[in-house]
Amino acid sequence: MQIRLKRYEGLRVPSDCIITNDKGEQGVYVLSGGRVEFRRVEVLHAMPDYIICKQTDKVGYLWIYDDLIVKGKGLYDGKTVG
Repeated sequence: MQIRLKRYEGLRVPSDCIITNDKGEQGVYVLSGGRVEFRRVEVLHAMPDYIICKQTDKVGYLWIYDDLIVKGKGLYDGKTVG
């Protein structure tokens, strides 16, 4: 039997997408206007397959309608995709 007492609300992101940049910030890559951009995340809860991150309107953070990149090679902030 398992009882859960906490409820988390936010953005659900696959754990495989989370990266740590050279500044030590956790985030994901998104596609924005044909370019790859790094967006930070604030982790609220982590599970093996996914994380729940805080939903915020702050610039530089993951937003609800961002196009998350789930797979790719050689990705970096500012890379042109086309």
